[in-house]
Amino acid sequence: MYPIDKNQSIVCNVIAYQTVYNMNMKKTFIFAGGAVAVLVVGVVMGSFGAALNVNAQTAMPVQPANGFIQFNNLTVQSVSASNPPAEILATDQSIFPVIYNSPAVSGGTSVGSAAATPTTQSTVKCYRFNSQSAASGTAVTCPVPPTTTTSTATTQGVNAGTGGTTKPEPSIYPPFRYQPYRIEVDASTQLSLRDRTSATLNDFAAGDQINVFGYYNADGSIQAYLVRDLSKPVQTQTLQLNNVEIVSISGTSIPATIAVTQQQAAPCYLFDTNSIKQPYACPMGVSSFSGNAATKDVTPPAAMMPSWIALRKYVVTVDAQTILLDANRTQLSLSNLNVGDVLNVYGETTDNGQTLTADIVRDLSIPATPSTYTGTVTQVNTDGSFIIQTQNGQTITVQSPIQVGAVLQLTGLLDRLKNVLSQVTSIINAKNVVYPPLPPPLPVPMSAPAPTPATHN
Repeated sequence: MYPIDKNQSIVCNVIAYQTVYNMNMKKTFIFAGGAVAVLVVGVVMGSFGAALNVNAQTAMPVQPANGFIQFNNLTVQSVSASNPPAEILATDQSIFPVIYNSPAVSGGTSVGSAAATPTTQSTVKCYRFNSQSAASGTAVTCPVPPTTTTSTATTQGVNAGTGGTTKPEPSIYPPFRYQPYRIEVDASTQLSLRDRTSATLNDFAAGDQINVFGYYNADGSIQAYLVRDLSKPVQTQTLQLNNVEIVSISGTSIPATIAVTQQQAAPCYLFDTNSIKQPYACPMGVSSFSGNAATKDVTPPAAMMPSWIALRKYVVTVDAQTILLDANRTQLSLSNLNVGDVLNVYGETTDNGQTLTADIVRDLSIPATPSTYTGTVTQVNTDGSFIIQTQNGQTITVQSPIQVGAVLQLTGLLDRLKNVLSQVTSIINAKNVVYPPLPPPLPVPMSAPAPTPATHN
């Protein structure tokens, strides 16, 4: 049985086989240990790195240096043809650059600027097999595909606000981008659906989640033995999307459509048929809000623009059955929700999380509570307000607490001759600070009475 299973529930037993050459030097496979479908890699690597066709009359090819790897929960970006040979482009949605620390990109092209090599994080594991006949695999971090330089990000559209047309999104990260994995499919590649019934390339579409079993090459290509579409046949999934932020609300009456975005690090959960909650790789969502009739006129808020291209995007439907709650689980009405509010959304999807029919929407921004932000001051305005940029690129305008009549608590160095406080490290609005009461004054000791002079009788 091939180790392709959903949600990383992996079967690690691989049928052992031998490679045999017939009289015409054409490659065939003899499998041992049971009846299985014959899977053939369309292109293998020669001993000197040359690409060899399986029918080529040549010496025994060697395995690619990066080995035989199973990739779980990749997301399809495109399919080049409806019949093999074809190429499926797919990405690991959990891989995203988080730190930049070098002037060049290893394995890709030099960025030639202050941008640098990304340090990546991936929550999805792959499984590597030491040989084609290995009986078990080892969990490994998925290989990071090569990077490419870009001047403008164009993979997703931002609505221009006129008739639903789109314009390229601005590039807000250093000028490189991870290339998708290139999954090479030929006539011998076994294609299947989630229930392991046979599939064709016509069954695969952008947004589908797939598992891939094959050889990974350093150029980001995968010579596929088996590709399984986990999104087909269509099934209803119950998901919870945490910490999504409202971009727009279609109205204040039900039914309504809410466009939301989610940071890459935010968690998602899947609920099985027994309502057991388990961590789940967040769905890719919609590529652009402009592709949905209910959200085609959505314009990204200026505050989100620095990170817009990195955000996952979802369309949430609220109907009469949806329960709206605040952070304390007190019931709300739709009119209480506002753009910028942060939500947890629980509901059902039939399109792998692009759209969600909400059962419960919990607004974590109500009631409002103070939050702490750290950033660099980039501008001071004439009205006393100032602008900071946070570490994740968000720009926030801060209303100055320093007004006439304000009570402040300051920490700094006081020049007692000039009465100037410098090197201020803390400014606290002390209006609501309650100071402990002063202790009662100490009682004044009573003086002893003066002695009475002695008299003679």
